[in-house]
Amino acid sequence: MPNKYPSVSRDLAFVVNEEVCFADIEKEIKRCDSLISKVDVFDIYRGDKLPEGKKSVAISLTFASEERTLRDEEIAASMKKAMLALSTIFGAEIRS
Repeated sequence: MPNKYPSVSRDLAFVVNEEVCFADIEKEIKRCDSLISKVDVFDIYRGDKLPEGKKSVAISLTFASEERTLRDEEIAASMKKAMLALSTIFGAEIRS
């Protein structure tokens, strides 16, 4: 049965070492906050605009609750947790 409360999506782009795999990124992000229901990669860039051994990864995060409509502050706090985890665990540099 579909969730009766709307989900919210946010995109995030960051640079990590080439050997970091998406499965590890997804696992760590989902571990950050129970509001993160889905993590999808939609772009991986490797090229001369990045340092050697690095890649840019762009992901879409889906936030949802089965109990209520999420507030902007909750989503922002969850995004901050995800960015901190990426930075701490993988040495990711968030792209603006």
